[in-house]
Amino acid sequence: ALRRTPNYAQQIKGLLAKLPQANHRMLTLLISLCAKISSLSAENKMNPPNLATVLLNLCAHNLFLPKASPQVLGPNLARPQETNPLTMMETMQSINVIVESLISLCTEIFESVRTQEKKQPSNPNDN
Repeated sequence: ALRRTPNYAQQIKGLLAKLPQANHRMLTLLISLCAKISSLSAENKMNPPNLATVLLNLCAHNLFLPKASPQVLGPNLARPQETNPLTMMETMQSINVIVESLISLCTEIFESVRTQEKKQPSNPNDN
């Protein structure tokens, strides 16, 4: 289990390294977009917890459908093995915390995002 320790970002980074390269790249793009959106949360109210909730809802739109349902297009990261509503809610809460951490710690977890940020000149219109 992941625990908020000083090396929490490194723990997550280690787990993400096990993803297939295409999945890792897609997750990097999605989370870096969310991090950019959350950097403007004073204006748009989309902070990491709010964005994590939105992403979880997008991923879990079919969470409560039966597994054999024809509407389910594929495996779902938020679908627990059990269909007990309490277990489902606990699973969703745990996933939400992880997604929020990915967004909050984006530049610590994703090397390519950190490298890209260093290369980009600051925007003079940001004042």
